[in-house]
Amino acid sequence: MEQSKLSRILIPAALLAFLLTVGTFAYRQLREQNEPETAPLPEPSAENAGAAPDFSVQDADASPVHLSDFRGRPVLINFWATWCPPCRSELPYFEEAYRTYSDRLDVMMVDLTDGRQETREIVQDFLTENGYTFPVYYDTQGSASQAYGLYSIPQTVCVDAEGNLLASHIGAMTAEELSEYIALLLPGEEDATWNSTTSQE
Repeated sequence: MEQSKLSRILIPAALLAFLLTVGTFAYRQLREQNEPETAPLPEPSAENAGAAPDFSVQDADASPVHLSDFRGRPVLINFWATWCPPCRSELPYFEEAYRTYSDRLDVMMVDLTDGRQETREIVQDFLTENGYTFPVYYDTQGSASQAYGLYSIPQTVCVDAEGNLLASHIGAMTAEELSEYIALLLPGEEDATWNSTTSQE
């Protein structure tokens, strides 16, 4: 009887320990897979400059817009979605960049709109709620994400006025990092001037 009673205690305890071990391992694997990756900031050069892949997205009126339509001005592209916490964390910096530099460069906030988890209505409500004024373009057909082989967001891409790809960054950026990318697009500019409340968030 004592041995049977002991077995009834030890077997569930061993099973619990096994499940905790497996659960911990699975959690670590999942966390590693979902943590944003960051890429070092490359300097523009003959090695990393090349024609930026073109793509087609839709503007707020559902009219088609191509990256090539912006030829003649540098373009700051950000791939994002409302359900992505790292994306949301950097949006205030892109809003500030748009307000500060829209007379010198174009900002393309490309939303990965799948029509289910991410819809135009969800995005519009999100923009209104947060007071964002930067232009959003909807990648409803996956043209942009396929062109850049996206496997993680947010991702930011710098394209110069001639349509050359200058740099790409995977993962959320700080205000300081974004200012460095803007400096690539606007040579000779001082670091971006962020207001104090934005840069401290």
